Amino acid sequence: MNYEMAKNKLKPLFLTYLQDVSQENFPNDIKVWWFGLYEPYGIYLLGSKEFDENDEYYDWACPNDNDFCSLTKAPDLSILSKWHWQDVLKIVQEILTELFNENPNLTLLQISKVGLGFDDGDGMLIRA
Repeated sequence: MNYEMAKNKLKPLFLTYLQDVSQENFPNDIKVWWFGLYEPYGIYLLGSKEFDENDEYYDWACPNDNDFCSLTKAPDLSILSKWHWQDVLKIVQEILTELFNENPNLTLLQISKVGLGFDDGDGMLIRA
């Protein structure tokens, strides 16, 4: 499956996911969202009450007490199973960034900082 086909298939799934997460009851003191990727490719969402923009290891992305862990079923990324991890990171980053820009009224976007990355440490802020 090529990049555009994968993006066109995944983007509506991510939109539904973000809309459903926005309906969850998350704490008011969440400072940052972390979209965590793992292999074989999957994604989850955590909210953290701690955030340090200068922490190059993104320790805040894995809070010890799981400040908030979304219960919403995440999009299935199995169509990307044969892709290189850097390409998976790129397509998810692009999809989320586009959806955030297209849907600024999502409740979860009341929290302005959003990170994305793999559990093994390859991460970035996609919204600051």
